[in-house]
Formats: sequence, C-alpha cells, structure tokens
Amino acid sequence: MAGAASSFHPSAGPSVRLAALGCLALAAGTLVYLTDRDPSRAALIPAIPVLAGLGLFGGPGAWLPSFVHPFAFSLFTAALRQPGRSPAY
Repeated sequence: MAGAASSFHPSAGPSVRLAALGCLALAAGTLVYLTDRDPSRAALIPAIPVLAGLGLFGGPGAWLPSFVHPFAFSLFTAALRQPGRSPAY
C-alpha cells in the first residue's frame, strides 16, 4: 500500500479540485432540472414530486444549465491537461 501512496503525483491536487468543481457545477445544473423545470423537458431525469415546482433558482434557472454545462466540461478538460506543458498552438 505504501508503494501506491508514494507513486501519487504531487501536482494531482489541482486536477482533482478542478474535476470536483466540475462535478459540483453539474450537480447544480441537475438541481435546476429537478426543482425549476417541467419534468417532461428532461427525458433522462426522473420527476421527483417533492422537488417539482419549488422554483429554487427563479429567473437564473432559465439560463443556468446553459452556462453550467460548458463551464463544467471546460473544468474537466483543464483537469485532464498535463501540468507544465505549453499549448500546442
């Protein structure tokens, strides 16, 4: 077990934080669909009667998923980038 801990790359910390922040952003977008949107608009998200119609996000709930989705996946992309490498362009 000590071998696995010693092979952990020290710069993995920022990547893990970026990926965790991306997951948190996607969870917020999912919460918008569960609380503010009509269940018929999201085919893969089940309707939960307790949460439906809460209007938790109000006005920003209309555009929040459109912002959160690309933001989260840009964080995932940044988390996968190798540290210290210059851009390819």
